[in-house]
Amino acid sequence: MDSTVDGLLILNASGTIESANPAARALLKLSDEALVRRDICTFVDIAPGHGSFSDRIGLVDGALTRTFFPDRLATTDAGETVPVDITVGLMSIPGGPNFVMALHDITERKRAERSKDDLISTVSHELRTPLTSIIGALGLIRAREGSDLPERDRRLIDIAESNSRRLIRLINDILDVDRIESGSLALEIAPADLAELAQEAGVQAQGIADAASVSVEWKHSGPVPVECDTGRVLQVAGNLLSNAIRVTPAGSTVGISASIIDGRAVMRIDDEGPGVPAEFRHRIFGRFERAHLNENGGTGLGLAISREIVERHGGRIWFEDRPDGGSRFAFTLPLRLPDRPSPRILIAAADDRLAGGLAMQLNDAGFAHDRVLSAQEALSAIEQLSYEAILVGVGVPESGGLAFVRKLTDSLGSERPPVLVVAMDGEQGIATGADVIDYVLRPAEADRLRSALRRAIDGNRKARPVVLHLDDDYDLLTLAAEALGNDLELVRVSTLAAAREAIIARRPDVAVLDLNLAGESGLDLLPFMIDEDGIAIPTIIYSAHDVSPEQARRVDAVLIKTRNALPDLGSTIRRVLERSETAL
Repeated sequence: MDSTVDGLLILNASGTIESANPAARALLKLSDEALVRRDICTFVDIAPGHGSFSDRIGLVDGALTRTFFPDRLATTDAGETVPVDITVGLMSIPGGPNFVMALHDITERKRAERSKDDLISTVSHELRTPLTSIIGALGLIRAREGSDLPERDRRLIDIAESNSRRLIRLINDILDVDRIESGSLALEIAPADLAELAQEAGVQAQGIADAASVSVEWKHSGPVPVECDTGRVLQVAGNLLSNAIRVTPAGSTVGISASIIDGRAVMRIDDEGPGVPAEFRHRIFGRFERAHLNENGGTGLGLAISREIVERHGGRIWFEDRPDGGSRFAFTLPLRLPDRPSPRILIAAADDRLAGGLAMQLNDAGFAHDRVLSAQEALSAIEQLSYEAILVGVGVPESGGLAFVRKLTDSLGSERPPVLVVAMDGEQGIATGADVIDYVLRPAEADRLRSALRRAIDGNRKARPVVLHLDDDYDLLTLAAEALGNDLELVRVSTLAAAREAIIARRPDVAVLDLNLAGESGLDLLPFMIDEDGIAIPTIIYSAHDVSPEQARRVDAVLIKTRNALPDLGSTIRRVLERSETAL
C-alpha cells in the first residue's frame, strides 16, 4: 500500500475511512489524522443518496454489483477537485465487510482527451472549408463548360467531386461522434411530417441512386405527424438509403416509406441486397463497423450515429430480413399528439360575484367555461357540449347545491362529469357528499382551483385507485391531495356521515382514517368498510395520536403524523394497494 502510485483507502461498512496510503494522502492533500474516521463521501463523489453506505455502494448478498466508477471527482483539503477513476473491492474480515478503494488520478488523461478533441475539431473544420470550395469550383466548371467538356475531363471532375463529398461526409461523421461523446449533440425539435421527410430523403438520394443504376421508390400512406429535428432525421434516412443503394444490385429498387404503426411513427427503407451477414448482425450499429459487402463501403459510423440520433428522439432503430429477400432498416419516432381544445368547465352558481371570480380564474388557467343556474339548464348544456368538470357553488338554487348534483346524477348516471363544490369555510361537511369528488373553499385560490380541476379531469379520463381520506383538518386534506399525485383519485371527507355516504356511492380501494374527529373516531367507520363480496376494504390509520396495539391489529397500516411525512403516506397507500391486488 505504501509503494503503489494509486491512492488506496480502507473503509469500514459505514463508509468511514480506516486507513490511507501515502498516495491517497498526497492526492487529497490531507494528513493521516485528517483522513481517518472521516466519511468517504466528504472527499469522493461516490454512492450518493440515502440509506446505508453498503446499500448505496451496491453490496448485495455479500458481493458488489459494481466495482468500477469512472470519471468521478475527488475533493482536496483546499477545495480543489481532481478527476479520478475509482475501483472498489471487498475485503471480508471477522468484524464484517470492509471496502478497499483505489483512486487513480486521470488528470493527464483528461488533458490528453481535451487535446484530442480540440485537434479533431480544428482539423475537421479546417478541412471542411477547402473541400467545400473544391466542390463549388468543380460545379462551376461543369456548369460553365456544360456539354463542351470532353468526356475524359467530365469523368475526372466527377471523380474529384465524388471523393470530395466522401471526405466531407467522413468529417461530418467524425464531428458528430465527437459531439455524441461530449454530450453536445443538440436537437432542434419542431413539428414535421415524417412522410414528407421520407419523400425528401428519397429525392436527395436520387443522385447516388442514378450513379448506381438503382431506382428509389417512395410509398405514400398519408401524413405522419411527428416532432423532431428535421435535419437530423434526414441524416438518418440518408444514411440508411445510401447503405441500401450501396448493397442493391444495379437495375433493382430501394423503397422508402413512412406510416403509423401501433401508435408510433415508423420510417422503413427496403433494399434488395444480399442481407446482413450473420457474423455482423450483433455489431452492425457499432462505430467503425462495416460488413465489407463491397469495396465502396462507408466509414462505418453512419449506423452508430443514426442510432444515437433516433434514441435521442425517444425512438428505436432496428433491421430485419425481408420475406422476399434483402433487408429492411426501420426506425420509430413518437407521434405528435393533435392539439387539444381547451378543457370546458360548467359553472353552476347563483352568486354573480362568485361566478364572475371563477370565470376569471378559469380564463387565466386556460379553461373554457359556461354558466348555468339550475339542473335543467345544466342538463341542456351538457347535451349541447362536452364538459370536463362542473363547478358548483353551495349557494346555487335547489337546496343548497347538493340536490342540484343529485339531479344531475339521477339523469346522467356515471356519464355525469366530475363535480367540485365551491364552499364557504365551515361548509366542508355539506360539500363532501358522495356525489362530489372535491371541494374548494371561498374565496378560491387560483393554484388550488387549478390543481383540483386538473385532478378531477385526469381522474375522469383514466381509471385510478380510489382513496377515501377522512380527516377534519381541511389544510391536511389539501396537502395530502397535492402530495399523493395524479395516479390516485382522492375522495376527501371530514365527517363520518360523509364517509359512509361516499362508501355507499363508490367503493374505495383503500381508506385513510384519522382517529380523533370532532367527538368521533375514524375507527367507527370500520363496520362499513366491507365491499359487496364481504371483503374488508384496506384501511390505514393516519393520526396525530399514538395507536394502541389493539387498534393497530384492526387495520392494515399505522402512520403517526408527527413521525411520518406525507410522502410516507403516499408510499404506504401504494404498498397496501399492491398487497391487496396480490391477495386477490
